[in-house]
Amino acid sequence: MPRMKFTTNAVLGTVVAMSLVFSTLGVAAAHTVRQAKGTLVICDFFPSSPANTPERVAELKAATAWGAKNGYAVQEPVPPSAGCNGQLTAGAKAGKAADINLMPDDQEGTMWGDKLIAPISLKTSDYVKSGINGVTNNGKIFGVPWALETMMIYYNPKLVPASVFKNATWDSLAKWSAAFAKSHSGDYGLAWQWDNFYYSYTFLTGYGGGIFGRNSKGYDKSKVLLDSAGSIKGLEYLKHIIDESGTPVNAFLGNSGNSNYPALFQQGRLAMVFDGPWSDQQWRTAHISYGVAAPPKFPSGKYGYPFLGVQTLVVNKYSAHLKAAESLAVYLSQHAAVDLFNASGRIPAYKPALKQVANNREVKQYEQAFKHTQAMPNIPEMDSYVWTPAGAAFTSYFTGKETADAALKTAAAAIRKSIASNG
Repeated sequence: MPRMKFTTNAVLGTVVAMSLVFSTLGVAAAHTVRQAKGTLVICDFFPSSPANTPERVAELKAATAWGAKNGYAVQEPVPPSAGCNGQLTAGAKAGKAADINLMPDDQEGTMWGDKLIAPISLKTSDYVKSGINGVTNNGKIFGVPWALETMMIYYNPKLVPASVFKNATWDSLAKWSAAFAKSHSGDYGLAWQWDNFYYSYTFLTGYGGGIFGRNSKGYDKSKVLLDSAGSIKGLEYLKHIIDESGTPVNAFLGNSGNSNYPALFQQGRLAMVFDGPWSDQQWRTAHISYGVAAPPKFPSGKYGYPFLGVQTLVVNKYSAHLKAAESLAVYLSQHAAVDLFNASGRIPAYKPALKQVANNREVKQYEQAFKHTQAMPNIPEMDSYVWTPAGAAFTSYFTGKETADAALKTAAAAIRKSIASNG
């Protein structure tokens, strides 16, 4: 899934002389927890730089505490060259993959479909319902939810008065953005990476569109909605908002667009961005003052439904230490949750941890936003067949190569073809 995913060298001491050396690995990192009876490997997607990234420090603080209680040690492993998920897919059956992986729920669905992850015994009442839904496949739990995330409006309070968000609609934000850009030459009011399908998905749902329909068991791969009338109208409405905002389309497309909007926001040249908690760390690291607001309504007076993403810990089905791996995964979801929230802004899925941060102003805004979200489809077809053609459709439309109708029909046809070809 194309959310922003970002070891480094650090040493941690524990009661049993634990130590850790982070190793650089593109977008993924692995680290090892050693026990007299064997070795457990945890693999995550946290940033590879700067050194001692807050997320990994938080994760390993809990991991080493668990290790101290259970006689485990922590040391540097050989990083997976294919990344955590690639390593799990290629090496699980041969015993050459991590025992625990951190991944979003759509990728968890893929690993479940490939029969690579083990069912988990979990006290579900300890976790928020949407988190449990994100790790449930075919009626069984195949992961531990540790955080929730969705799209929000991040804004610079020095540039944007809070009153802008009172009874706001996308049209009113676009109008404010245009006025801001007009009075601040060279600056922008509202922007994000327009053709990032994950980011902009909410516009399809604002008019009744989506990706997959549902049946009594959940998402139905045979009901592709990407080229429905609602999806087409929603994509056209997004283009309308961009045009009305006074923000140029081409400056915020693709990889360059994904780099431009964070840089401009940090420079104080962009007043508002539509983003998620994975960006919190960079705002905090840059000492940016920011506010957070739930997404506004559509002209109909209704809300759109951005994805509700669930970050999960999954256990390799072929691990030689399934029970130990499960124990550590559950422990991390509970004892690292608050520190991970402080490090990255991701909202805890573990209820007691969520209660600890409940008075945080950002959490309150997220809880408001969570009321109007749509669960990320965690069927295998989502991660395998949707992201690439859907993202390409948005790019094709915004660059003028195709109409919204044609672009989404091309993407939907590709998805249906992949599903038909692969069962």
